[in-house]
Amino acid sequence: MTVIVLDKDIEERLERHAERVHRPAPELAAEVLRKYLEYEEWFVQAVEEGIRAADAGEFADDAEVEAFFARWGSDAEGQVDHAGAA
Repeated sequence: MTVIVLDKDIEERLERHAERVHRPAPELAAEVLRKYLEYEEWFVQAVEEGIRAADAGEFADDAEVEAFFARWGSDAEGQVDHAGAA
């Protein structure tokens, strides 16, 4: 069994939310932790795969990057030129 000590603020928020959704606070805390770990495990695996690909020299070339942004756009579109100057 693992014991987790929560800050008072977090504990109060957890208790309020548990009451609001009619669930026991320990059950809700376990669900939150489970979802967090699922995401973190996925994220770390994706980063490790990206590092392995980069180490193997697997990069997108300029044409692939331009095609991606042509299709999907960018929030920063037009803000930075190819030389990296603003």
